[in-house]
Amino acid sequence: MLKHCASPITSVRQHSATLLYLLMKKNFEATKQDNLMKVRVQITVALSKLLLQEDTWLRKSLATIIEYSLEDDLAKTKFPKEVKGAADRLFLILREQVKMSEFEGDLDMIIDMQHRIAQGYMNAPDLRLATLEAIVKLHMEVCTNHNLFYSFL
Repeated sequence: MLKHCASPITSVRQHSATLLYLLMKKNFEATKQDNLMKVRVQITVALSKLLLQEDTWLRKSLATIIEYSLEDDLAKTKFPKEVKGAADRLFLILREQVKMSEFEGDLDMIIDMQHRIAQGYMNAPDLRLATLEAIVKLHMEVCTNHNLFYSFL
């Protein structure tokens, strides 16, 4: 579904964004209007598997989902805040993923971006660990012991 939210075709993107919004809303209602944790984890995992060179369309879909939450009958609950929090975290991860392709030769920049992506994966511990392990491997390749030590921390 997230792949279709990144579609350049407007109708596909709109339908996918609507479906994702409804999934978030139903999850929020199913948890007695508590949180979106389950959907946040699933969306974060899906985003980690999505290889995007361009983030414009997915950003538009996420902005649309935020708008939907503000206009919904749940607007007076904490639902819009939960949706915005999930979207903001996805914006951060998405931005860093796209930037990584721009800085292919700059190891320090790539490691810094992977660290920011790992911070975005706070709600998906397996993804966070995998990203941190990738940072350790990069440090091992270039043999910077000082940085390698901090990676293990």
